[in-house]
Amino acid sequence: MWADAARDARDLRAALEARGFAPVIADSPRRCGLRSWQRAVNFVVKTVRLRIEPDFGTLKRAYGLVQARCATLARNIVDITLKALVFNLCCTITLADAG
Repeated sequence: MWADAARDARDLRAALEARGFAPVIADSPRRCGLRSWQRAVNFVVKTVRLRIEPDFGTLKRAYGLVQARCATLARNIVDITLKALVFNLCCTITLADAG
C-alpha cells in the first residue's frame, strides 16, 4: 500500500503488516525532521503517487466514484470495475489516436 504522510499511523502500519501488506507510507517532516533515508523513501512515494493520483481524480470527477452507489459490496465492486474498464478503454483510444 502506497500512502502519503496523512495516512501515517503506527496502528495502520501494524494492521497492514498483519494482513500481509507491505506499507510504503511517506514520513511526515513536521514531527522531528527527516533522515536522509526517509527523504529518499518520500521521494519514491512522491514519484509513484504523481503518476497515479490524476487517474483517481478523473475517476472521481468524470465517472462519479466519489461515493459508493450500491447497497452491497459485490455490486460496488462490479460498478467500480466497470468504470475503471471504461476509463482504461478511453485512455487506450486516446493513446491510439495520438500515435
